[in-house]
Amino acid sequence: MRVRSHIPCAVTLASLILLSNLILAPAAAHAATGYSVSGTVTDQLTSDPVVDCNVYLWRYSVPSAKWVEYRTALTGPAGTYSVADLPASLYRVEFWREGYYGEYYSDKATPASANYVLVGPTSATANASIFPRTPSLTGTVTGPGGEPAEGVLVTAYWPYIESYIELDWALTEADGTYLLHDLATGSYAIEFYAFAPTSAGADTPYYVTEYYDNKTSLGTATLVSTTIGSVTTAIDAVLAARTPTITGRVRDSVSSASLDDITVTVRNASSGATVASTTTEDGYAFWGLAPGTYKLQFTDGDASDGAYIAGYYEDAAG
Repeated sequence: MRVRSHIPCAVTLASLILLSNLILAPAAAHAATGYSVSGTVTDQLTSDPVVDCNVYLWRYSVPSAKWVEYRTALTGPAGTYSVADLPASLYRVEFWREGYYGEYYSDKATPASANYVLVGPTSATANASIFPRTPSLTGTVTGPGGEPAEGVLVTAYWPYIESYIELDWALTEADGTYLLHDLATGSYAIEFYAFAPTSAGADTPYYVTEYYDNKTSLGTATLVSTTIGSVTTAIDAVLAARTPTITGRVRDSVSSASLDDITVTVRNASSGATVASTTTEDGYAFWGLAPGTYKLQFTDGDASDGAYIAGYYEDAAG
């Protein structure tokens, strides 16, 4: 059970009436600006300042009839933030940083339960003491050559009866490492899912999804055990590389220079329907195409300059 302490937000009935006045009154009522919301964000366990915490101010929008993100800020080295030049209104203040539980002022878990922060006729203070998430499981994901595999989605699943329940996920960092949080004592299947590149060069890595330990499905995954209060380490994966179905480079017909930002489209040879598309970045590549006959169309990604004429492989009109 978490024990937290905050100064209660004193939002009275008069404050709520003022909100109604601000929403319903003529435009002149909105002219008052120059107020601010400021505060300090600390770690609830250590009381240390939390640096680089995202602070979001939400304000009710009458036209859209919902709360919308109005302004943002980032805490500095002392854990402090300030959002200036605000109009008089009521706001919801949200605090979020990776490695911590997100919350709303004052110590609320959801937007609906958040205490309002009243701005006007004076500025307001909204402090927060956020609770750190508990590290549970970590590892490193690499490609077949030992290179770090960045951007791989690592997900922990809890086997439950005949299904699997997703509990936590993380994307691998530039060095291939990842960290999962808040796993209770138990056993979990770990998935390593590689997203298909949206802009793929001839040498762009694209990996085969697998499950720990080098398994092809959730049902066959080797379960990993965790214990509350300790971190399970070295749950690593070496992902196999997918072999592109079609790969190549686009070059200038005069200089032979390799061209980037050229849209390459795979079309069904019979119907002309688009099967796949990508943009060149030191070449291009397509994976997972079914056996068949295709046409390749090449279009200048920056059509405004008209530098290159669209065509088909090999220079066919299409």
